[in-house]
Amino acid sequence: MAQNAGHPDFIKAQKEQKKMFQKLGLDRSSIQETREQIMKPCCQHCERSEENVGERFKRCVQCKAVWYCSVECQKLDWKAEHRRICAPADYGIHKYLGSILANPLLRVQLMMTVALFLELQNRPQHDFDTFFCVHLHLSFEPTDRSIFFRLLLGEDPAFIKSELPGGKIPSMLQVNAMTALQSNIEPSERKRQLWNENRKALGQKKSYVVVAEVSLKEDLDSVASLVPLEIPLLVVEQAKKAEPIQLITPLTGTRKIPLTYDSALSMFNNSIRMDHKDSFKLRRKDTDEADLNVIKNVGRGLLNGQKEKILREKLYFDGRYKGSITNIEDHPELLPFFER
Repeated sequence: MAQNAGHPDFIKAQKEQKKMFQKLGLDRSSIQETREQIMKPCCQHCERSEENVGERFKRCVQCKAVWYCSVECQKLDWKAEHRRICAPADYGIHKYLGSILANPLLRVQLMMTVALFLELQNRPQHDFDTFFCVHLHLSFEPTDRSIFFRLLLGEDPAFIKSELPGGKIPSMLQVNAMTALQSNIEPSERKRQLWNENRKALGQKKSYVVVAEVSLKEDLDSVASLVPLEIPLLVVEQAKKAEPIQLITPLTGTRKIPLTYDSALSMFNNSIRMDHKDSFKLRRKDTDEADLNVIKNVGRGLLNGQKEKILREKLYFDGRYKGSITNIEDHPELLPFFER
């Protein structure tokens, strides 16, 4: 189906968004600069910083996403955990985090989503010296929603790829869910240090500092990166106002929905989804086999995180593809994924 099909309001909005995305798109040098400013090297094993050690750390030569203060720390961390989550640099999580944080639209949307998730707007008094930590569960999913559905119904990824040019399934970054640091678990020294450094750098500025654990897997044991997020008081005040979000869909045109954590996260994901020209640098030319299997496992009822995302976003607020699945009656467990 053509990307511009649907309600006239939706077609108009798509053209406006295309112009906006082109303006907000950043070159790779800007993304790299932001990445280096925000993600200061910290040894993945012993959790000491470059500033404390006084020497330049070396990055993992494969994923280029983690640093080590010594060969000894690198070897110990590889045996303990890193070999499970290490991936080639093109798939490195830092690359995509840098793209998000360097982009003003996505950065503000992420700030708002985190603020709503932590319910900062409901705090009786704003104590900016309070430690906060959230876990961001990221994944890559096909940009073509019909392919997404075929995987959800259990179709073999290899067969789907055989039908496509070059045998590749283009994908985009999405945030499946956020989870909070368990109250009975003491934050690691590395998290505390990262929080303290960023809180000190802000001085008297009225902003919350949130340490975000980021992973490209479903479980909490696969943390690939720690990133400090600044949540300005202005964003928290906007969250408290809770002004409705204006949503434009192919089927219904313009409508307003309440501002909640769920709707804010859906809006963030939708901004990435609507960036068809990849101005945000958050797309891949192909989808990793592990990501394709995640979607298949959702259809089999094995993974809850991705399933919650699908239910929350009603498959992008668009039921057009329900009719394209001829055997949907054979899968009643998938009916809740669609708008009635």
